[in-house]
Amino acid sequence: MELSTEMISEKMENFLKLCKKNKVKITPQRIEIFKALAATDEHPGVDEIYNRIRLIMPNVSKDTVYRTLALFEEMGAAIKVEQLCERVRYDADVTEHQHFLCERCGGIKDFHFSGLRKLFKENDLSEVGEVKSMVLQLRGTCKDCLNNN
Repeated sequence: MELSTEMISEKMENFLKLCKKNKVKITPQRIEIFKALAATDEHPGVDEIYNRIRLIMPNVSKDTVYRTLALFEEMGAAIKVEQLCERVRYDADVTEHQHFLCERCGGIKDFHFSGLRKLFKENDLSEVGEVKSMVLQLRGTCKDCLNNN
């Protein structure tokens, strides 16, 4: 699903701030790759982003898209949504949220479970190390697929 202009603008503003903070050069390729990622909540993979970018910048390479997405992840502008034995997909929403993966259609939906942090108190995991992030990924059948039976 395409996102509103306001939501995309907010993500772009945050992206530009992160670039400045991390002293990352703002190039036309990086801007277009981030726009392609920020414009949807479908968690696109490298191929989808590459195909969208080629419409605007025909000379961009797939390697540039790979390296740019890795840079975005490193600087905190995007997160990697990994599925077991599947292709990696990306999300420009870096706020704390979780993912529901539909095993039928392959769709990924964001959801917010505010109680996740409460389940793990800092003391409970201190012997393991310092927790920087938590990933909760649910799998099942989405409402759309259930309704299409």
